[in-house]
Amino acid sequence: MTSPTIGEQYTHYKRGGTYEIIHIGYLQSNTVDDGQTVVIYTQLHDAPNYPSGTVWVRTIEMFCEEVPTLEGPSQRRFLKLNS
Repeated sequence: MTSPTIGEQYTHYKRGGTYEIIHIGYLQSNTVDDGQTVVIYTQLHDAPNYPSGTVWVRTIEMFCEEVPTLEGPSQRRFLKLNS
């Protein structure tokens, strides 16, 4: 799994739009999830109910995982835009 890095931009395979990685952090909780790496990213487009600038957080596993699609084979949830 290639880890996302700060400043990279991605698009969501299903919802589209552009998102930028603003930080990589660690989940602090009193559960088995404590210490998991998380990706913190901001939405760079306006969408219904979520304006540009909305900040999102996902575990790195969820951000990078392959998901099933209706069109055929699975693919990464987020597709990198810049190299």
